[in-house]
Amino acid sequence: MSRSLAPACIVRWLARISSVAMMGLWGGFFIAHLSWLRPPFPPPWVIGVLALHAMLLAGLAIGWRFEGWGAALVIGAAIPFFALSAGPNAVPFTAATCIPAILWLASIWLDRRSATAPSTATAR
Repeated sequence: MSRSLAPACIVRWLARISSVAMMGLWGGFFIAHLSWLRPPFPPPWVIGVLALHAMLLAGLAIGWRFEGWGAALVIGAAIPFFALSAGPNAVPFTAATCIPAILWLASIWLDRRSATAPSTATAR
C-alpha cells in the first residue's frame, strides 16, 4: 500500500519539530528565571513578563494538538514578550519563535484548501 504525505501533514510536522526546538530554547530560559519568584519578589511588571513567557511556552505545546489556538497564543505572547524583554533583538527573536505558529497556520490553510479542491479522480 502506497501512502503519500499531504503537504499539510508535512508542514504540520515541520511546525511540531520547530516548536520542540523553541520549547527547548525558551524553556531553559524560563526555568532559569523562575528563581526571580523567590522573596524579595520582583515588581509586578516582571511577573507579567514571566507570565507572557509561560503563555509563549504553553502555545508551543498546545499547537501540537490545536494548531490554531497554539499559533494564536504563540504570536499573541511572543510580540509583547520580546518587545519588553529582548531589547534590540526583539524582531529576530519574535520572528524565529513564530516560525512554528506560521507553519501551523499554513497547515490549516493547506487543509482547508485541499478539502475544497475538486477531486481529480476519474470515474470508471
